[in-house]
Amino acid sequence: MTRKIIVVLNLSVFVMSSVIFSGCGQSNKPSTVSASTAATPTVTTTTVISQELNREMRLPGELKAYEEVAIYPKVQSFVESISVDRGSVVKRGQLLARMSAPELSANRGEGEARAQAAQSQRLESESRVRSIREQRSEAMAKLASDEGTYRRLKKASETPGVVAGNDVDIAEKTVEADRARVR
Repeated sequence: MTRKIIVVLNLSVFVMSSVIFSGCGQSNKPSTVSASTAATPTVTTTTVISQELNREMRLPGELKAYEEVAIYPKVQSFVESISVDRGSVVKRGQLLARMSAPELSANRGEGEARAQAAQSQRLESESRVRSIREQRSEAMAKLASDEGTYRRLKKASETPGVVAGNDVDIAEKTVEADRARVR
């Protein structure tokens, strides 16, 4: 509808300008041409139909990235496989390439061996601690026994001729040795 109005307005402007300019050539003659007597030009018009543009064109082209980024692995490795080709459509998080690092596998094996050695050392240390505790308990029991023997010998030595003085001295030194072992 608006295009018809524009065409009609353009025609009316054309008619008015032709009437005005037709009188410009006569300098002294009064203008006797009126808008009703002027010859109006015939213009063919058509109706305008509004439609969506339904035309597809496939043209070859190349997209250039705004920024190019080089991709580097965190460690040196070998490429096992590449899942995409140049120009492939990819999505975020998609696997682009699979890489293997033999050094990492070796380092991992070495780390696991160290962890296992440390575990063995821990178990060995715990075993030693248990053994030392048992030895201490055994030494404390021997100390208690030797102290009892020493006390009895000392008490018995108060009566002359029952116990030799050497036996009392040996029992006393045995108790001292047992105390040192417990410490």
